[in-house]
Amino acid sequence: MGTGTRYLTTAGHCPNTLSYTGVNLPIKGENYQANTNNDFQWHTTAGFDRLTNQIYDGLSTNYTISYVYPYSSMATGDFVCKYGAITGYTCGTVTSKNYNFIGASGFVVVRGVNGENMSDPGDSGGPWYNDEYAEAWGSHSDSSRDNGNDGVFMPISNISASNLAVLTTP
Repeated sequence: MGTGTRYLTTAGHCPNTLSYTGVNLPIKGENYQANTNNDFQWHTTAGFDRLTNQIYDGLSTNYTISYVYPYSSMATGDFVCKYGAITGYTCGTVTSKNYNFIGASGFVVVRGVNGENMSDPGDSGGPWYNDEYAEAWGSHSDSSRDNGNDGVFMPISNISASNLAVLTTP
């Protein structure tokens, strides 16, 4: 079982006000600034019984995450899925892992399997994951400026820069 305080993360470029089902989730910290490859913030979750290591796909399935896939292992051609509040559940292949989003490379670009749209405003902060292997990969950041249908994510392992970790046990 994971120890310590549990937080909910989203993209750092999102507004600092976050709520879920009408409950305010106060911001605890943020790591988002130009010339870094960090784009995240974390919020307290008072009013919720317990955060778990599950990701909802927006359709009907909760996926249990048991591993954080390291950025160093990601490669062009890897298959990954995401859930965005606007675009929903979509999957694609990594086309680059050195995309410059906010003045620093290290963001990952994914193209939809059939070229479908992987990103719209409102998707930011959503999870990127491999549901077959129960792996957390990233947090949604943006659309690619090279192809607006491509999605861009920050590798989730980057949150360790703020002494945070992805929950991989209940």
